[in-house]
Amino acid sequence: MQKKFLFILLLIISGLFLAGWSRIEPIYNVDRVPISNNSNLTGSDIEKAIIRAGVQLGWQMSKVQDGIIIGTLYLRKHMAQVEIKYSNLNYSINYKESSGLDFSPEYKGIVCIKTDQWQPPKDCKETYSGATIHRNYNGWIRNLEKAIKTQIELI
Repeated sequence: MQKKFLFILLLIISGLFLAGWSRIEPIYNVDRVPISNNSNLTGSDIEKAIIRAGVQLGWQMSKVQDGIIIGTLYLRKHMAQVEIKYSNLNYSINYKESSGLDFSPEYKGIVCIKTDQWQPPKDCKETYSGATIHRNYNGWIRNLEKAIKTQIELI
C-alpha cells in the first residue's frame, strides 16, 4: 500500500514539474491599451512611436494603412507576425501568423467590429480564442508592448 501511494505521489509531482516547464502557453494579445492623457498626441505621433519601438527590438514594421501596422520578427528559425491597430486613444497588438512557434488554433469564427464607417469584410477577422503558442512569443509581445508604452511616454 505504501509503495502504491509513493508511486502515485511521484507521478503527481512529476506531472506538476513538467507542467511548470511547459513551453506552450495561451497566446498573449494586447487589447486597447489607453494612450496617456496627453490630448495633443495624433495618430501620426502614435504611429511613429510604435514603429520606433518595434525597430529597436528587431521587428520589421510596415504601415498597411492609417491605424494599422504589421510587425514581423525573425529569430533563428522562428517568425512571428502581429497586427497593431492604433489611434490617438489606444492601441492593440494581435497575433497574425507565425512559423516554428508551435501555434495551435482553437478557431472561434469571424468577428466583425462595427464602427461609424463599418465596411465588411475589411473590419472582420478570424479569431483564435484559446489558441496556444510557444512561450517565447508571449515574451516578445510583452517586450513590444513595454517598448511602445515607453516610446509614447517620450513624446
